[in-house]
Amino acid sequence: MLKKKYISDIYLLFAVLFGLKSILYGAGSLISVIVSYTFVAFTLVFAVASLSTNIPKLLKIYLCLIITLFFYGIVLLINGDTIVIQSTGATTGGFQYLYPIIMSNLPIFSSYYLSKKQMVSETHLRYWFYIFLVMSILVFYNYQQNKIASVTGNSFSDDVVNNQAYLFAGIIPMLCLFDKQRIIQYMGIGICFFFLIIGMKRGAILTGTIEIVILLYYTLQSSSNRRKILIIIFILFLFLGACFFLRDMFLTNDFFSARYYSTIEGDSSNRDVISSRMVDFIINGMNLPQFLFGCGAQSTVKMFVDYAHNDWLELMINQGLLGVSFYLFYFIYFIKTIRRTNKGQNKIALILVFTALIIPTFFSMSYSSISFPLAFYYGYNVAKLNH
Repeated sequence: MLKKKYISDIYLLFAVLFGLKSILYGAGSLISVIVSYTFVAFTLVFAVASLSTNIPKLLKIYLCLIITLFFYGIVLLINGDTIVIQSTGATTGGFQYLYPIIMSNLPIFSSYYLSKKQMVSETHLRYWFYIFLVMSILVFYNYQQNKIASVTGNSFSDDVVNNQAYLFAGIIPMLCLFDKQRIIQYMGIGICFFFLIIGMKRGAILTGTIEIVILLYYTLQSSSNRRKILIIIFILFLFLGACFFLRDMFLTNDFFSARYYSTIEGDSSNRDVISSRMVDFIINGMNLPQFLFGCGAQSTVKMFVDYAHNDWLELMINQGLLGVSFYLFYFIYFIKTIRRTNKGQNKIALILVFTALIIPTFFSMSYSSISFPLAFYYGYNVAKLNH
């Protein structure tokens, strides 16, 4: 019989192989099918098993939201609607709606179950942090090369916004595991910040930077006077290094400087126009049933040229006040959970996870794009609350 820790190792191994599927093997190959189905099966089994462990209220509230989204997605799937995203020309439907929501959120419950059954430990997760970091770097560069090659035919250009930068914002909370190994923690901060910057994804930069500030603040707060001096010196070196690096990027990369100036001038990639139209529709265009229960899954794409890139607008149009209420109550209870947590590392980790989840809700699609490392570490820390 397999030892408990090996069960979680096998699951995490398939998670990594699944994450690297576009790099290690072809998307339609036999290996791809085996890895994908195995990972999905593990995730479903462990997530369902977590429901027998009396999950905490925080996850119960979130589960209500997931079930609501799932129900709306099933309705869309049964209707068989195929929707064209006008901004990109891509098509979407019920499966494309359901799949990212399921695969982003169920690993939280899988991790909770494995951690609750003591199949995951802090020491155990430290080793997997290195693997997650390497996986994120590989996925980052693979995405960058593919995107550049598809646009310019030159896979060595730097003129691209890399959406995979969010992966590094997702693994920053795991640096709490190295609270007694400061050098590794600081190196991790430096590596994550480097990829956040070169990814040029403004939302990821903002999210990751706030996480780093929070982590350094709590690290400074919990350290002795002698260690505080060392931490302040590190912060100064990190700040100076960031300034020199940003200056070099600004002078040598025209695309980076253009992104900077567009941000300063308030250019939001036309999302402000789309958002204002959506807000106007919510205020003036919705009837009472639509206001309460929304217009259905993928309605933002049907009615506008693109997604809302804002979870609150997306939920309000798709699921109405019902979906927004679940989401709001979930984050409110998340804050209450953090305030009731007394354990130092556990509390800091939950604060960072909360930050990584809530900030992208205002300019991205947070609930359907949670990275696996973030989801797994989230579930692990929730399980620790009940130990």
